[in-house]
Amino acid sequence: MKTAYIFGAGASYAYDQSPTGVRPPLARGFFEAYKALPISEDLEVRVGDLINHVRDIYGLSYDNFNRFNQDIERFMTHLDIQVRQMASMRPELLKLDSPNPLVSFWQSVRVYDEMLFLIAHVLNEIQNGPISRLYSEILINSDNEDTFITFNWDTLLDRTLAATGNWKPDDGYGVSFLKLYDKGWKEPAVPNTVSPKLLKLHGSTNWLVPYLTWRLDTGERCMIMPAKAKSATTLGWEYDFNPVAKGAGIKFHAGDGPWTSRPIPQPPDPFARPVCIIDSSVYYPCYKDRWRTGYGPFSYFFPPDHPETNVPLMPLIVAPVLFKMYDEFAYVLDPLWKAAEEELHTADKIVIIGYSFPTTDKRAIDLFRAVAIRPEHPIIDVVNPHPENVADLLVNLVGFSETQVKKIPVDFAAYVNTRRKEATGSMPLNPLKQPDTNDAIHSKDHLAPITKGRFESFPLAAGFERFISSDEKEWYENTEEHFLGVLCKDRTDDDWAYAILTQSEDGLYRWNDGEVSLPNRNEARKRLLSKMKSDNRKHS
Repeated sequence: MKTAYIFGAGASYAYDQSPTGVRPPLARGFFEAYKALPISEDLEVRVGDLINHVRDIYGLSYDNFNRFNQDIERFMTHLDIQVRQMASMRPELLKLDSPNPLVSFWQSVRVYDEMLFLIAHVLNEIQNGPISRLYSEILINSDNEDTFITFNWDTLLDRTLAATGNWKPDDGYGVSFLKLYDKGWKEPAVPNTVSPKLLKLHGSTNWLVPYLTWRLDTGERCMIMPAKAKSATTLGWEYDFNPVAKGAGIKFHAGDGPWTSRPIPQPPDPFARPVCIIDSSVYYPCYKDRWRTGYGPFSYFFPPDHPETNVPLMPLIVAPVLFKMYDEFAYVLDPLWKAAEEELHTADKIVIIGYSFPTTDKRAIDLFRAVAIRPEHPIIDVVNPHPENVADLLVNLVGFSETQVKKIPVDFAAYVNTRRKEATGSMPLNPLKQPDTNDAIHSKDHLAPITKGRFESFPLAAGFERFISSDEKEWYENTEEHFLGVLCKDRTDDDWAYAILTQSEDGLYRWNDGEVSLPNRNEARKRLLSKMKSDNRKHS
């Protein structure tokens, strides 16, 4: 029996294995999830414009921002409408004597761009953990002819599929990538026609495109491109915008270029093809050098620069708004929606897990309407703690018969447990093997790269000064927790340093060893790891 699985936010929410202790959020819990993560205190996760926007629009001061927890779909839809209206009025705004409307447009664009990166930040932190047990059991009981369709941006299912060995992101997404980053840039492999299909209809955190934003002078959507000289266009929330009264024009800071902007390209332009992150554990250049250690397959802290042009990249995700901009990436997304329709047309059974057909997903309803008119009637299982609304929608709005739709009033975890009992008599299935994500570090030395949040979870002695004049860039731990290592770049002269912290009898970690004035990152990392391996042998 050919089965098509449809996954929504409720399926991702069931993931309870994250080292952060936070689950992938539902729409109404996004801001709460962000505030529960260590990145909420991280200055390289930009939220300043978001906080100002919440203050100005919702009346919550900076001190009360933690109380803000609006549904992200409602929040982004309101913001999207605001930006679209101001963008359409852009020529008229230029004629005004007051700069205030220009400032409002600029600020709204910054918040919009900031939110797309924040969505990726939140999901990358949460999904950076073990392979999902629930997806693992679904895959163990599936066939190669089964199809997996998801509206989720996270990569929990992607990583689980990759662990089977039968699926590769090179062709398994149905997307023609320009290149993939797998500890280094590579060309996509030859397509494998027998692998299962994963169709991500709203994009993915690990699909990346050159930075997109609105032009502040015309109000048009544009993509960042390389330029021969410094340009007025740069990243949305990073530049100095100085609107002035009529007659003096609009002044832009040149930014970090050299970049310029152009309309969003279409095939066969190579810029029309996204790139994909598989394994970010090896250093890559990125905007403001924000690459970090400790992220497993299909996750990262900040996107790399484009492999051919070195322009900054951002995640290709369809924003959770009412008027979704599918047309911007129609050349990527339209084939996926078409493939989804074809797979649903030939499926004997459709299993909808944790997807509630929100009002902002009109295209999804249209997709199922196209399936409802097929002469053969598939069985439809609606897996949801409260399946009544979804079942009623499928019958009364979409057009399926009541006999086709089966309501299964449980969450994803309970559904998997029930299937396991039916198949094995309650014996747990063998989970998929966790891949070794740190093979660059010798396992015999018990050393592993870690995230900044993991580093800060250790009890550091009050006397340990966090490199006031330096930026911490990489973090490492001895997996037996004897000591920690941190790599830093000096902000003044751009040289490098490292420090090793060992655990004292009182349980606190204190500075034990280190070096400064090292010439480059590679040399500093080499010395740090060599020293940590040497110290590890002393402890063993």
